[in-house]
Amino acid sequence: MFERMLAAVDDSARSSLVAEVACALAHLSGGALTLLRVRPRSDAGAVSADDLELAERTRELRAAGIAAHYLIHVGSPERQIIETAKRQRASLIVVGARGVGLWPPRRQRMSQRLLVSAPAPLLVIPAPDTAEQAPQSAQHGDEVFGAQDAPILAPLDGSDLAERSLPAAMAMARLLKRPLVLLRVASPLATEKDLAGAWASVEAARRRAREHGGRDLQMETQVVSGATIQEVLWAVEGRRAGALALTAVGASDDGRLSASHRHASAITRELLSKAPIPALVIPAAALEASTSATEATTDGADAARVAGEEMERIP
Repeated sequence: MFERMLAAVDDSARSSLVAEVACALAHLSGGALTLLRVRPRSDAGAVSADDLELAERTRELRAAGIAAHYLIHVGSPERQIIETAKRQRASLIVVGARGVGLWPPRRQRMSQRLLVSAPAPLLVIPAPDTAEQAPQSAQHGDEVFGAQDAPILAPLDGSDLAERSLPAAMAMARLLKRPLVLLRVASPLATEKDLAGAWASVEAARRRAREHGGRDLQMETQVVSGATIQEVLWAVEGRRAGALALTAVGASDDGRLSASHRHASAITRELLSKAPIPALVIPAAALEASTSATEATTDGADAARVAGEEMERIP
């Protein structure tokens, strides 16, 4: 699934970790990697030591057998990331968090824009000084995902929309050779019937995931009750999870995408601000694209079925 990766790098300390993670994933997947550096317009005509280092890193990656490229663009970082990902047909975008926690308030505009408009899954790498499982200087990019048995944790709320994170979560679990934990967060669980329903929901999600390409994965389920943010963070710590898998936006009452996608869901934003591990997030634009593709496939199948029935009625 991650054949074409785009990594956004700059001259910050966290950027080295982003590059290391992206390189490790490209090596594991055998996919192509583009390193993107976005400079302010005031530096449009300058060539810095960081630019030269980027070119040298790309040559080293090619020598190691990775199909690597680099781009240096000028302007708005979030806009350049989104537009480059579209042009490059990226299947994964690797970006770094800034400061304490993921995307603090001063970066809300950038985070919102990426969570809403990025055309591919975002892998958000926490800053080294806030990630308990990330070494200060990663020698192997996959170390940021914790121990070899650290699972990918996919919180679910019982909706079809939440399950849309599972294909990317399964792909990441397969690539890193990690187990996948489906975490059903239900509240309240006032009766035995509620508890049974929550377990039935998450087991049904596991069954669907296995039917859609997850048979080779170690997959577990868990049900918790309580406030969503606290329970997910508790599970991250208790499971010593290596990454979270989330959708960027919430569902309306009928389970469909919310009418307005100008803002990521409050739950997703808070988890991104507090979780100390990488987060694999499916942006709104990617969710809409997959919805359109699914609906087109369904419509095509329905049309073929109707046509077949009409042919059968022809005397």
